[in-house]
Amino acid sequence: MAAHNSSRGARRRGRSGGNRPRTHPPRSVAERLAAKGPSATEVLIREIRLLALRLEGIYRTAVTVEMALRYQNADQDADFADCLRHAVCEPVWEQSEKAHGLSKRFGRVRVQDRSRSGGES
Repeated sequence: MAAHNSSRGARRRGRSGGNRPRTHPPRSVAERLAAKGPSATEVLIREIRLLALRLEGIYRTAVTVEMALRYQNADQDADFADCLRHAVCEPVWEQSEKAHGLSKRFGRVRVQDRSRSGGES
C-alpha cells in the first residue's frame, strides 16, 4: 500500500460552508435602480431638455435670418423680417422657455420624490 502524503491535506470539493467574505459593500436600493437604467420620468426630462435645446437652435437661426433681411435693405425685406420675428422667433422662444421650465419642474419633483421615499424610486 502506498504511503499517504500528509503535506497536502484533504482534498476539498466545493466551497466550505458556502460563505465567502464580501469584497464589495452592499449596494443601496438607489444604486441598484440606477444600474437598471433611467426611469420613464428621467427619459421624459431628458427629452424635454433636448427639445428645448433644439428650439433654441431654431430660434437662433431665425434671428440670424431676420437680421440678414433687415441689413440687406431691400424693399420688402424689413416686412419679411417683421413677419419672421413675430411668427417664428417669438413663438419658438416662448416654447423653448416653457420646455426649460418643464424640465426644471420635473427635475425638482423627481428629486423631492427620491428624498421622500428614502432614495427609492
